[in-house]
Amino acid sequence: MKKNKITPYLFIIPGLVLLLFFVYYPIFQNLRYGFLNWELFSGSKKFVGLKNYMKLFGSDGFWVAFKNNIISRNL
Repeated sequence: MKKNKITPYLFIIPGLVLLLFFVYYPIFQNLRYGFLNWELFSGSKKFVGLKNYMKLFGSDGFWVAFKNNIISRNL
């Protein structure tokens, strides 16, 4: 009997497409938006680099939320 070598790939492709569309694409978009100062109502986007992330990691509220998240995750 001759086995068709493409059949397993036909079963994997739909799952990979869904994974890319619903998991990896939103992660990529969020990282990309993190480098922009985006005025939602005017639609203007300005590249600010790491400024947003420096502001995030410099705030006390982020670290409290991060600590609470780690604690609740380990319960």
